[in-house]
Amino acid sequence: MIKTVLNAAALLVGLTGLFFKASHWAGADILILTGFVLLLVSILAFTVSANAEAGVSAPLNYLMVGVLTVGVVSALFRMMHWQGGAMLGVVMVALMVLLCVMLLAGKGNIGASRQFLTVTFLFFTLVFAFLALPMRRAATAETAAAPAPIEVTAQ
Repeated sequence: MIKTVLNAAALLVGLTGLFFKASHWAGADILILTGFVLLLVSILAFTVSANAEAGVSAPLNYLMVGVLTVGVVSALFRMMHWQGGAMLGVVMVALMVLLCVMLLAGKGNIGASRQFLTVTFLFFTLVFAFLALPMRRAATAETAAAPAPIEVTAQ
């Protein structure tokens, strides 16, 4: 029950924050931060034990949760424009490659808990919602130096 409420709250608060960010409204950063912290709490509090109950081996379990955790933190850093987001993205990609190698070595007898699949879905939903936001283009030297066109109206 608490997992469901926590996951739903993370999704609702995170998507609301992304909507606020797209609209340039005040409070967007705190809503995004709260949504991603709720997602991290859900991952760290419930996913390791749920994967263990589903029969995932300990090294693979911790790697799966680690990749998801680093991915969430990396996405949060990128959305908030904090330094280190790109480096966390590189670490996440390296961990994903290691995870893929371990999954291929497992030869098909790998499982995951419903909790892991749920928080992974929530994470990618928030990331894709962020990527769908309209982005403003930075002014280039040409567009910044160009004078505004003069409108002539007939009288």
